[in-house]
This record gives sequence, structure tokens and C-alpha cells, in this order.
Amino acid sequence: MCKLLYLTHTRPNISFAIGCFSQFLASLTDSHYQAALHILKYLKASPGQGLFFPSNNTNIIQGYSDSDWATCIDTRRSVT
Repeated sequence: MCKLLYLTHTRPNISFAIGCFSQFLASLTDSHYQAALHILKYLKASPGQGLFFPSNNTNIIQGYSDSDWATCIDTRRSVT
């Protein structure tokens, strides 16, 4: 399962299916096993469809938010 969770970072198109599947790991049934096989067959049929992050990449990803969440340094609460 850990390998499938890792694949959700490089293959975002399977994130929903893996999220649904992981909810039932404590009590798997035959239908869950069939769903896992379906996901694996999809992955096998579509190699090279994921995201590639080379180790020598110098790009920096930055994100910005319009909200002031945790603006107060002391209390980490919003000030608006």
C-alpha cells in the first residue's frame, strides 16, 4: 500500500481511487482485492503517464494564499 500512496504524488490521476481503497485496508474483501487489481492494471497499461521530478531540477515551487491564516506569531490565529 505504501508504494501506491507514493504513486499518488507522481500519478495524481489515481489519488481518488487510492484514497477510497485505503479506507478499507483494515478489513479487505474480494471486491477490494479486485479494485486493487484494477488500479494495478491501469498503471501497467499507462506507463510514462506520471509526473517526473529530476534530482538536478533547479525550479522552485511557491504557493501564496490570500488569507491571513496564522498571521499572529504568538497565538497563530487570524487577526481579521
